[in-house]
Amino acid sequence: MSLRRVFIAIGCVLFSPLSQANSSLGEVNIELRGNVVDFTCAVVAGDSNKSVNLGTWPTKQLHAAGDATQPVAFSLKLEGCPPGSASITCYWTRAPGAALLARADPAM
Repeated sequence: MSLRRVFIAIGCVLFSPLSQANSSLGEVNIELRGNVVDFTCAVVAGDSNKSVNLGTWPTKQLHAAGDATQPVAFSLKLEGCPPGSASITCYWTRAPGAALLARADPAM
């Protein structure tokens, strides 16, 4: 290897950090979330407003995370999706400022 190539290689290594772009505003973090769906199902109009009685359960039965009651069966009629491809997930969050999981709105 010639001496000229060695100096060029050393120069590239020494000056490469200077060629990196720096943001004068600092670091920017962007988090994007989303779901990609192939198709969506719709609830049949007659099943869109349904009440399901989950029963009455003592609070001691729901003391720790993951505790559960007996399952309560109910059905929803869906349309616009192939058989066997639909699933429903339910979740609840604690009412703000309350020790309860949820609370009734007195205005309702």
